[in-house]
Amino acid sequence: MEKVSDEMDQSPSTVLMNTGYRR
Repeated sequence: MEKVSDEMDQSPSTVLMNTGYRR
C-alpha cells in the first residue's frame, strides 16, 4: 500500500481502496 500522502497522487479507484483500508 502507498503512503497516505501519496493517495492523492493515485487514481480515484486506488484512492478509494486506500481510504477504505486505513479508515
